[in-house]
Amino acid sequence: MFFERFNELAKKENTSVNAIAKVLVLSSGSVTAWKNGTKPSVSTVYKIANYFNVSTDYLLGRTDDPTPKDAEAILEGLPLSPEQQELLNLVSNFNEVELLEVLNHVRYVKSKRT
Repeated sequence: MFFERFNELAKKENTSVNAIAKVLVLSSGSVTAWKNGTKPSVSTVYKIANYFNVSTDYLLGRTDDPTPKDAEAILEGLPLSPEQQELLNLVSNFNEVELLEVLNHVRYVKSKRT
């Protein structure tokens, strides 16, 4: 489903999946793998969804609604501590590299709990 949606979105922009992959600095080999059924990484799904301004769920075929949901809408109604809310606010504008750094640190902190 991922590749079909990716291809459909590219066609709507009168371009190809390979041209989009090049813009997003993704390999053409990855595009071929996706066409053959391999699933992309989470970070790749986010990149492509952001490029087309669609939700990741739409891109993955989990919904037919392409409208991206913002973090506030998703988290609305969930009980968050002030620290959790602050963390979300701090990382909401991070780029992919910064998010990966934070994620790696969080994984390290979590690994020390065991």
